[in-house]
Parts: sequence; C-alpha cells; structure tokens
Amino acid sequence: MHRFLFAILGAVLLNLSVVSGPKAQGSPDGALESTVLGQIEALKLRDYGAAFEYASDGIQAYFGTPENFAIMLNSGYQMVLDPAEVEFLENRPDGLAVWQRVMVTAPSGEEYFLDYQMVPDHEGWKINAVVHVEPTMLAV
Repeated sequence: MHRFLFAILGAVLLNLSVVSGPKAQGSPDGALESTVLGQIEALKLRDYGAAFEYASDGIQAYFGTPENFAIMLNSGYQMVLDPAEVEFLENRPDGLAVWQRVMVTAPSGEEYFLDYQMVPDHEGWKINAVVHVEPTMLAV
C-alpha cells in the first residue's frame, strides 16, 4: 500500500514540476524563457562572452565587447549574476518584440522585477533591453 501511495505522490510531484517549470522550448513562451535562462546561466559562470551572445545585434553594437557588457551588468544588474530564483511572469507583445516580465530573487531574498525586451532574429530570440520595474508600478 505504501509503495502505491509513494508512486502516486511521485507522479503528482512530477506533474507539478512540469507545470510550474519553464514552458516547452517549442512554444513562443518557452523560447523566450530559454533565452533569458541561457543568459542567466552564463552569467552565473561569469562567462560574459556567452552571455553577450544572448544580446541583440543592437546591444552588442552598443557595448562593443563582452568586457564592456560585464561592466554594465556588474554596476546595475547584480541580481542576474547569481539569482536564488527566477520566475517568469506575464509577457506582452509590442510589434515584433515581446516584453517578458521576470521576477528575480536575490540570495538575500530581495525580489526584483525586470522587463526583458525580446526581439526575434535568425537564431530565435535575443535580449534587446532589460528594464527595472518598481514594485509600485506593478498591477495589483
């Protein structure tokens, strides 16, 4: 009887983790999430060159090098360098772009809301901008 209950509990937990995790890569939301998570994983490793590859052509042209990109990240976006948790919230289309809201929880427990402007390119989606969203600006 116990084995049966553990099997059911395991199946339920597995289904919950699939539902609450990132969406499938084939879905538009899943592709957006994969891009953001890919950059965050590169940043956790301090691989700024790999993280720079997730940026749009315009962002790459603006910063010029992964080293300049790293300076910007270290001076204003420390929360994405080693987050304790990343949660994807709503997204909204804006012409060809999509704004993806992400809640990043720092190791200290502090929560940050970021809007990622995602733009399509020949490889999929690239990050074109990241904007801090003040909690007072969030819809209630």
